[in-house]
Amino acid sequence: MPSDAGLWNQIKSSVNVDNITRGLHDLEASWILLIVSAVIAFVMGFVTMIMMKCCAPLLIWGIILSYLALITASGFLFYFKSNGTYQVESLDFIDNQLTDSKQALLGFLINFH
Repeated sequence: MPSDAGLWNQIKSSVNVDNITRGLHDLEASWILLIVSAVIAFVMGFVTMIMMKCCAPLLIWGIILSYLALITASGFLFYFKSNGTYQVESLDFIDNQLTDSKQALLGFLINFH
């Protein structure tokens, strides 16, 4: 505690001590509820961990299938929202990319063989 009365008054005026004491009294009144909540959270954490151990493959496959469904649905949504405005005139660029990728693969195999 500061010995200077002016400094102490300035600290008290900048910090609302009433709110702090009210909060401490609230903690004192509800400590049982806080402990019960912590115990319930701890037990639920263990139950979740056991369920994850038993059901991990199902959960993983569910996530993978959900991701694929989301990507497919997004593709259909974007396709139907475009109203046919995106038209590919020629597919020659695909042939060129395939040729370039084959050459790159051949060069990679020759260099690192």
